[in-house]
Amino acid sequence: MTVRVHLNIQALELQARNIWNGCGTYENELALRLAKYDDIEIKASCISPVDISNNEAVKKFPFLVKRVKLPSAFVFNRFTFNPHYANHKILRTIATIIYKIVRVFTSYNFLTGDNDSEVFVFFENKLPAVRVKGKLIGVIHDMNPLHEGGERSPGGRMHMTLVRDVIARAEKIITVSEYSKREIMKYCNVDGAKIEVVYNGVDAGKFYVRGGGTNLDEIRAEYGLPEKYILYVGSCFGHKNIPSLIKAYSLLPDDLKDTYKLAITNANDDVKNSAIENHVSGNMIYLKRFPDRDKAKIYQGASLFAFPSLHEGFGIPLIEAMAAGVPVVSSSASVMPEVVGDAALLFEPRDVHGMSRAMERVLTDENLRCELIAKGYENVKRFSWEKSAEKLHD
Repeated sequence: MTVRVHLNIQALELQARNIWNGCGTYENELALRLAKYDDIEIKASCISPVDISNNEAVKKFPFLVKRVKLPSAFVFNRFTFNPHYANHKILRTIATIIYKIVRVFTSYNFLTGDNDSEVFVFFENKLPAVRVKGKLIGVIHDMNPLHEGGERSPGGRMHMTLVRDVIARAEKIITVSEYSKREIMKYCNVDGAKIEVVYNGVDAGKFYVRGGGTNLDEIRAEYGLPEKYILYVGSCFGHKNIPSLIKAYSLLPDDLKDTYKLAITNANDDVKNSAIENHVSGNMIYLKRFPDRDKAKIYQGASLFAFPSLHEGFGIPLIEAMAAGVPVVSSSASVMPEVVGDAALLFEPRDVHGMSRAMERVLTDENLRCELIAKGYENVKRFSWEKSAEKLHD
């Protein structure tokens, strides 16, 4: 029996603007691998006013991704939920009325030209505002906005509105960790039987250093990386706790700071100001946006990977670093212990002295480094996109 499945691969809209995130990685990797199952017939779409055809992910898919040339904010009703419009009560009221009318006269099936699929999968914490004829699977990655500002904050209210809509309409909910499942059950009072955990994965073969080493000279030259550096990969939003990482780095002994620079991706003004305040601007490397093909070598060149986050649904960079053979020090908050197991040295994320001591231990204790690297290789065996796709398929 063949099941007809429609995938909304909405991350392609952001990726067309060269914006990548964990949600996008999740849907791209799972969509690619779901296509390998003979008992699933896949159709796919992306609501996007920008062209997605030159995206690397689109070219890899063995199926056509239909682009619906509408603003995604319209189809997913972002206007009436968006905190930026909180004070525009008249506009919000008008938008709500328009959506109620639109839902009567159109559907997601009509917009995408798909009246055949039986199951529709939406990967990004939200469902369309319009009707969908078919069974729905919704992915809720995390409840991070509630930790950042609380349920009453504009971001928290918007997230809860979207998540509750997913819970009310979806036949099944997917999330990326047992921690996130507990969070959804806690905040949304939903039966755990409705939620399935499908982990993020890692393509370990892409990151693994074959033959005990690799030539990194070209990557170092391209990105201004020294021979030895401490690495952080991810965004620099508030919950990522990067100013604390910079403070912890500043507390390292001078000889270690002279030897190991701190390389950070996606640095914003808060990060740069924190480096100035802690007198380590000269030790910082702000990595420019890099294509996926360079990611493995940037990890492989690092002496240490540091992950100080306060809240995560999963934390893909943790297992990418381990797959690349880099020792990891990580926050002990939220999902991190579930993901890293015993393969990282943990610290309390608000304890900058403890964070600094963890980094110093790994940088100065060769036996500990080797132990963490070996445990990291074992730990990543728990996570693969093939295993995750198999569970989603089932």
